[in-house]
Amino acid sequence: MRILNFDCRMIKFRVIVRFLCLGLFLFTTITITVSWRSVISLVLFISSLYLLSPPKNSRIPKDDEQKTTRQIVNELYPLVGEEELQENVHKAVFDLVTYDASKVPALEHFKPIQENTECIFARKAKLWGNQEWNKDLSLEENVFRFLPSLLYFTLVCRQYKLDGFLIEVPEEYHQGNAQAFAQTFRKILKVISNNDPKNVRCMDKSYVAKRGWVFEFNKVTFFITTFGPFYPETNSRYAFGCENCFILLQPELSFALHDLTLDTPKTNYDSPVTERDRIRCAYMKAGRPYVVPSDLTQPMAWDMIKPITNDDTLIQWWK
Repeated sequence: MRILNFDCRMIKFRVIVRFLCLGLFLFTTITITVSWRSVISLVLFISSLYLLSPPKNSRIPKDDEQKTTRQIVNELYPLVGEEELQENVHKAVFDLVTYDASKVPALEHFKPIQENTECIFARKAKLWGNQEWNKDLSLEENVFRFLPSLLYFTLVCRQYKLDGFLIEVPEEYHQGNAQAFAQTFRKILKVISNNDPKNVRCMDKSYVAKRGWVFEFNKVTFFITTFGPFYPETNSRYAFGCENCFILLQPELSFALHDLTLDTPKTNYDSPVTERDRIRCAYMKAGRPYVVPSDLTQPMAWDMIKPITNDDTLIQWWK
């Protein structure tokens, strides 16, 4: 609208100037002789015809020159090559179902344990974690939400030298009780196992509580430790005041990346030499020693959720 008003004003201005020049010419040429004033006025009139003419290309497009729907679609959604298209699709889906697992509240909540535990590798461990739990969803639905990020973790943990994937379990799912937590623990592992992209489904094996079984997801095997507020200070799984429980999935390959010595039931408490010796001595000195199995073939599942005291019976979470 402003452009139209401006053009109208310019047209009026040109017309007025041209008539003034024409009038000046006629006024100065009434006499028989041609004066210098008439010549100047003629020159001015002719010049105005060219100098004040609008540019040839400056015109308002007509209604029938508006872009077609196809032209608009082509501009908004241009066609791309098949390779670029697939890359765009993968990135869009990836961004939708994953999140920055290295910056989640679960990792902040786990810091009291990570910074105070006697494990010499804990403080520098590179961890990823699950999203905050959505109270409007079921336990299984909350696990589904972080499964894509867990899958991503298994694909890059070797390259990025990641030490573990942390799952925070809120109080409503453990109720400050080891047995309640054990049932939640089994359900979480079962959901992960059921959605294994390699379809191993390790939780469906008949020998979960026997030697030779290991938790596996996407062809990555994990050593699993748990921590909870129901453990006393004398227990190696003590939570250092944390209200929630934690499940730490540690890829077994991370132990190799740290050049950890082979496991042994023997510990040199008087003069520790290996990393395992130093870790076990540190736990002993802190007053929360953990029992080292005399038989290294003891089923891995037995140690995932430790009894509250050494005199308590085994917590059979797999049942």
